[in-house]
Amino acid sequence: MWSYYQFPPFLTAPNKGLLYDFTDLLNQKSQGHYHFTLSMYPRKRLDLKLATGEQGVVLFVNGLWMSDPEFTRYLWTPALLTDRNEIISRMDKPIRYNGDVSAFKGLTFGGILGREYMALTAAIARGEITREDSGGEDQNLKKLQYGRIDFTTMPDSTFSYFEQDTAMKGLFYRAETALSTYNRHLLVTPQLTEVHLFLTDFVQSLGYQNEWHLILKHYGLLESDAQFKPHCPPCS
Repeated sequence: MWSYYQFPPFLTAPNKGLLYDFTDLLNQKSQGHYHFTLSMYPRKRLDLKLATGEQGVVLFVNGLWMSDPEFTRYLWTPALLTDRNEIISRMDKPIRYNGDVSAFKGLTFGGILGREYMALTAAIARGEITREDSGGEDQNLKKLQYGRIDFTTMPDSTFSYFEQDTAMKGLFYRAETALSTYNRHLLVTPQLTEVHLFLTDFVQSLGYQNEWHLILKHYGLLESDAQFKPHCPPCS
């Protein structure tokens, strides 16, 4: 099992987070037929492993991000979650984004170093939006809190995890319209056909597993817009 996610809820501390809880549950339910080990890699190294034909499973990704927009290059499970990139601003200076990036004109955006934001790229290039990067979503929320940036974006699954901290309640405004919406799947490399069948059955059974619902509740995902989708076929 591979992942490049270094942020909550996927990774919350060394060897802790949704990635590890999911892998533990998977091993528990496999009853010894398979044993899955989670390995964390930088995105470029993970891409290299895929490009050179190494076999494995990538957790909680979408074909649009993995050079497989038609979901035909790799094997894919049904979606585990549907997620969305939220527009987050301060509650006392809310940005009421409705799908038109002109709402951000003249503002400073808090991004993540090395990450692309396709919906904002053109406006940033034109100088309509100033981009100021940091090392993580938690840092951007701090910068937003203290007025160093005007808005940021992050997955709802991540923002909902941070919102569990009572110190953050009421500080931030989440626009009704998301920057983008997408499903999260398991990517399985082509030679692992039997593993793919097992994982597909496992994902389809998650909606009936109390342990999975407890995991989602722990990370604040049952009440968020990042909802579990037990039977959604691969889609973009």
